[in-house]
Amino acid sequence: MESTDAPYSRRRRLGPEDLLGYLLMIPSVVWILGIILYPLVFNFWVSFHRMSMVEAQAPYVGFANYASVLMNPEFWTSLRLTCVWTFGSLVVIVPTGLAIALLLNRDFCGARVVRTWVLLPWMFPVIVITLMWRWILDPVVGVLNFFLVQTGLLAAPISFLSASKAMTTVILVNAWRWIPFMTVMVLAALQTVPAEILEASRVDGAGAWSRFRWITFPHISPVLSVTTFMLTMWLFNMFPPVWLMTQGGPGGATLILPVKIYIEGFQLFRMSEGATLSVILLLFLAAIMGLYFRLSGERVGGR
Repeated sequence: MESTDAPYSRRRRLGPEDLLGYLLMIPSVVWILGIILYPLVFNFWVSFHRMSMVEAQAPYVGFANYASVLMNPEFWTSLRLTCVWTFGSLVVIVPTGLAIALLLNRDFCGARVVRTWVLLPWMFPVIVITLMWRWILDPVVGVLNFFLVQTGLLAAPISFLSASKAMTTVILVNAWRWIPFMTVMVLAALQTVPAEILEASRVDGAGAWSRFRWITFPHISPVLSVTTFMLTMWLFNMFPPVWLMTQGGPGGATLILPVKIYIEGFQLFRMSEGATLSVILLLFLAAIMGLYFRLSGERVGGR
C-alpha cells in the first residue's frame, strides 16, 4: 500500500480540467511547430544539400557548404562587420540610455511628459525611422547638410553614407531608435531603488558618485545585464535598419551577416549558402547565449 506521505506528483491523477488544458494548448503548439521548428529543421536540411531556386535537384553534399563558407574571406569580413555593428551600437545605446535614465529619475517639472515622449523614437516603425533619416542625411536635399553648411561647420555637403562613414552613420541612426528602450528599462529599475537607503547614505556624507557606485548601480545591474544581453542578441541578428539604409553597401562597408544571408538566398538564389550562413549565425548566437548564462550562473553562485 502506497504511503500517504508520497509526493503529490505521484498520487495526482489527470482530471477533466487537465485534459481540457492540454487540448487548448494543442493549437498553440502546432502553430509554434509550424512557424519555428519546421523552418529551422528545413534550414538545417538545406545547409547539407546543394540547393538553388533555379535548379530542381538538391543533392546531399555533407559539410561541403560549411567548408566553402568558412574558407570564403567574405564570410569573415561580414562577421567582423557584424561584430563592429553590434559592439558599436551597444557602446552608444547602453551608456546613453543609462545617462538619460538617471536624468529622468530626478523630480522636475514635466517629468512625466518627458518620460512619455522619450519613447517616441522606439515606438515608430523601423521603416519610418530609416526613411526619415535617409532624407535628413541626404547630401543634396538633406536638412542636416543644409544646417551644417549654413552655420559654417562644413564648407560643402558630405555623404554620410559613403564607404568610410556608412557603418558609423547606420550605428548612430539605429542607436537613436534603441536608446529609449534602454532608458525605459533602466528607469524602471531606478524607480525600485529604496529611497531610504539613498537618503541614509546622503546623511552619512556619501557623494553622488559614491551613492551611484555602491547603492544604485548594484541594484540596477541585473536589469542592465539582461537588457544588454537582449540587445546583443537582437543587434547581431538585426536586418531592417542596415538593409533600408545601405543594403550592405557601399562597396560592402555595411554587409553584416543578416544582410549577406538575404542577398545570398533571395537575390543570388544560392539557397544552400544562405542557409549555411544562417546556421552559422544561429550557432554563434547560441554560443553567446551559453556564455552569458554560464557567467550569470557563476556570478549568482559566487554571491
